[in-house]
Amino acid sequence: MLESGQADVAVELLKAIRIPSGLLQLRMLLAVARRDGVTAAREVLAADLSDRRYKASAWDPAAHQAAQAALATTDGDGDGDAQSVLDFHWAAAAVRRLADVVAEWSGPERWISRLREVPLLGGGGFEAKLDAERHTVDWSLLLEEHQRSAFPQEVVKYLEKLPGYPLRQRSGGSWADNGDDHWRDLGAALAAGETTLDNIVATAQPAREVLWVAALGYPDRAAEQPGWWQRPDNPLPWLCADLLGAELDAWQVAVTLLDDFPGTLPELLGTAAAVSAPTPAGAG
Repeated sequence: MLESGQADVAVELLKAIRIPSGLLQLRMLLAVARRDGVTAAREVLAADLSDRRYKASAWDPAAHQAAQAALATTDGDGDGDAQSVLDFHWAAAAVRRLADVVAEWSGPERWISRLREVPLLGGGGFEAKLDAERHTVDWSLLLEEHQRSAFPQEVVKYLEKLPGYPLRQRSGGSWADNGDDHWRDLGAALAAGETTLDNIVATAQPAREVLWVAALGYPDRAAEQPGWWQRPDNPLPWLCADLLGAELDAWQVAVTLLDDFPGTLPELLGTAAAVSAPTPAGAG
């Protein structure tokens, strides 16, 4: 219904929805512009909403302003057929501008900002709102942001349900506890000086889990146990430089092997380097 493209439906939704979502409003307007034209979308923007059920503004102010700018009119200076052609090109350009705004608002950075707003969304139901907004998910960016400042548990639990969740292949994998006390114990031993990161990287397996756990850290103790790769004694850069160097093929092989490789990180990198090594002249 939200993206039916019908102007009258859009107006009724604006009156009925208590807390506006800027992205959903932009998607709604884009659907109207594509179905009934830019003029119809502008009429929705200017619609009388005085009989709205709620006192709060029907529009997200930033979304309304962005839509107005995208759909702004131009003064016609032609006549007859020439003006019709100008109007057609203006309308097409306006739809493209509005589509660009929707793409920007649904990007990975906006998604992170939206997740940070969850505590302000007014209790339950936030999952349905976020699902409907259909943001572009960049898991690498999300992991970096989570490591910088951990998301609330309600957000973490929501993310774990999404398709493509990066720790789904782990049994019980979670951003909160990484699914296994073994990794937490290793982190505690590292913090206490009872082991070294060199030793963990050299012996822990499988390689994929080492990479994820080391990147995530432990949100409940982030201050004293940040992600392992942030430590000054992180051996991964020199290990990669030593075994893979600048050989693009070796890096590609390492990425391909990562998900199913049962051994350690050094074994993974060594295998990738061996597989991609050029065959010596005259061999075979």
